[in-house]
Amino acid sequence: MPRRKLEIPFNSLDVLDGTSSQFDWTDAVYRLDELPHVLNPAKGYIITANNRVVLDHVRHDAGATFMSTARAERIEEIIVGKIKSGAKMTVADMISIQQDTGDTMARRITSFIIPIVANNIDLLKNEEDKLKVLELSRELT
Repeated sequence: MPRRKLEIPFNSLDVLDGTSSQFDWTDAVYRLDELPHVLNPAKGYIITANNRVVLDHVRHDAGATFMSTARAERIEEIIVGKIKSGAKMTVADMISIQQDTGDTMARRITSFIIPIVANNIDLLKNEEDKLKVLELSRELT
């Protein structure tokens, strides 16, 4: 990763002052041992999945613009479940993770959204949608 002249932590989504050369890239690059890395983590695996892999206050902007994602949480659930069952991960498990559509964020907010929709059910035009909302609403109570 190239170095900037001014080495301050910053979020790469920030707009830097282009009227000054203080934020320009230099020809120097960071050594590998200066960049975030992990080797043989205690839990036995890493999950990236466009997930934030560095702390909030990193010195270098390596992945600092990513945020923790529900996708990474879901992968964690699957892996932890597999570990707890005593089974080893297989190629089929990896394929299953790639194709998984579970969403931990949706799971968390559903209990808040369904009652709101159920209280405004008359705004739904499709009778099938109304029935689905009512069924989900009953499941939550």
